[in-house]
Amino acid sequence: MTIFFSGSLYGKEQFGDRYEKIVELVKDQGHQILADHILGTTHEQIQQRAAKDDAKQFKKILDNIKKSDAVFVELSHASTSVGFFIAQAISLGKPVIIFFGGTQEPHILKSLESFSERMAVVRYRDTLDLEREVPLMLDFVAESQDTRFNFFVSPGIASYLDWISKEKRIPRSVYLRKLIDEDMAENEEYIKE
Repeated sequence: MTIFFSGSLYGKEQFGDRYEKIVELVKDQGHQILADHILGTTHEQIQQRAAKDDAKQFKKILDNIKKSDAVFVELSHASTSVGFFIAQAISLGKPVIIFFGGTQEPHILKSLESFSERMAVVRYRDTLDLEREVPLMLDFVAESQDTRFNFFVSPGIASYLDWISKEKRIPRSVYLRKLIDEDMAENEEYIKE
């Protein structure tokens, strides 16, 4: 898979080690990650760049989002441009994984009008959490590319799934897959086959 990674350039000084850890973990899992626009650039370089070059870089970033399979974002430091990239990815139907450290949820999450089925939010404390969560989120992305299965549920079930999605910050589909996986693991008739 190809993952597009983004984060705040202003926040890179404080959170750059986290950016690098996420990129490293994605590579360790055997995936390609597009992150040079963040890891290979400083805020000073962007300020010195001519407007023409800035437009080219912006187009390149949008093209990278389009050709990626998913978008990973480290959002411990909020950024309007990163919010735009998230909205762009969602509009293209890309899975979006938002990582953030700390207890304060980034305000930009509140401005997303709809919580996409293909978006997950990961709150982490340290790099050990990242080591556990990044592979899980790569699995989530891979699963989101699997076969689509639609079915109807009662209004009560739909309400509960909406509550789970909002409160637990996990997509409804991830929750349902988890329940099915747990049932499969405990179903002795299925295991014998």
